[in-house]
Amino acid sequence: MWTKAKRIASAFAGAAVLAGSLFSNPTLAADVVDIGGQSTFVADDKSIAFGFTVEHLQDDDIYFTIRVPTGTSWGAIGLGSEGMKGALVLMIYLNEAGNNVTFSPRTSHGHWEPIHYPDFEYTVLNGTGIYEDNMVFSGHCHTGCQSWPGGYMDVSDNNQRAMYALGPMESFRSDDVAAPIKYHAKHGSFKIDMRRTFGNADSPSLSDDSQNAGTESHGWKGGLVDSMSTVHAVFMVLVFIVMLPTGVILLRFQDSVKWHGVMQAASLVGGLVGFGMGVACSFHYKRSWSFTSAHQIIGIITIAGLIGQFIIGVMHHLKYKRTGSTTKLAPVHVWLGRLIILLGTINAFLGFLFAFNAWRNMILALLLLVSTGVTSYFLLNQLRRNRRLRRRESSPVFGFNSSPPKSPGGSRAEPYADDNPGLGLREYSPSPAQIGLMDVSGGGKSLGPVQTQREFL
Repeated sequence: MWTKAKRIASAFAGAAVLAGSLFSNPTLAADVVDIGGQSTFVADDKSIAFGFTVEHLQDDDIYFTIRVPTGTSWGAIGLGSEGMKGALVLMIYLNEAGNNVTFSPRTSHGHWEPIHYPDFEYTVLNGTGIYEDNMVFSGHCHTGCQSWPGGYMDVSDNNQRAMYALGPMESFRSDDVAAPIKYHAKHGSFKIDMRRTFGNADSPSLSDDSQNAGTESHGWKGGLVDSMSTVHAVFMVLVFIVMLPTGVILLRFQDSVKWHGVMQAASLVGGLVGFGMGVACSFHYKRSWSFTSAHQIIGIITIAGLIGQFIIGVMHHLKYKRTGSTTKLAPVHVWLGRLIILLGTINAFLGFLFAFNAWRNMILALLLLVSTGVTSYFLLNQLRRNRRLRRRESSPVFGFNSSPPKSPGGSRAEPYADDNPGLGLREYSPSPAQIGLMDVSGGGKSLGPVQTQREFL
């Protein structure tokens, strides 16, 4: 009863003040168009709309309505600040069934994902739901509305700071009020005239025709992505899907120790850069703060293995140069490298799932197929070369061809023809006079006196 009496008194007081102002200033009475009511903000592209009223200056209650297209993953209004730090975030997204709205009050303490604010007590009002491809939430806050951990809102301010943010244009559904979200694709700031809304204790209304009233836009930015997360993904995919396999090809199939070492060093540098970016962007999201996800744990193990494999490779190479023989470190370097490539590839797929970008695993799978195809091509070529080399090594030194002579209608039939020009032997056909003759001089045996032609006769 007392609350109702205060509302009535507040309404009469507001009317009396307004009437006094109009009668005391005829010019103002002629110019005034906005006589109060809800303050409304509508983004330039109508991607989000927000209506706001305050019941009474001394009460903690506020009424608000948020409207966001269903094609947007999530939308939010931030009160009390034009930036993320210290803002009260009123966020909405589709529920799991897709037939209603999940409202998530959160607090923001910096440039990272806002966390759920359980002390925000509210009542869901009529008008909440899905209407004409728009998510609409109307609420009446009772507690935690005008002050919260890290910030506050001055409802007597006619120039109160506020902001808005929108997630990517993609499907997102959850019944969890603390559901993890993706990085915003657009954000902007505006200011609200709070005082003009006093005494309008009702749910603000929003429609396609709603216009800005009692608010002023201060600009916006669109097309935003989490750049650190993107750089992390690009570097890690290049290192484990492209660069490390290329290093194997350069050594095993091209016999280039120098370029194998260069590629190994570049892979290590790229892996460390990608790892650093991954650690940095982990602090942007609540789901990755604790570093307990499978993607993060496998990533730490893989990078440690990459560092160890590089050190072992350098030690093996230096010892090989001194002694000219292989070392016990060689198989360790080889098998550790194979394990690292396998772990890095698996972790890349886990990473896109962890970042809510599962569709990019299709692109990753295609890149992996190409990488596997190129490696297989070089491997098959090497096997063919090894087979030809073994065939040559099993052939006689002088190029004798053990295969039967070819028919006259075919190619050469000489058994002396060399079918292996790669061994550096020439084709040789002896004359009939030379067949069966050999040099017997210097054999250590006497052949008798020199014979003359007459003696033969």
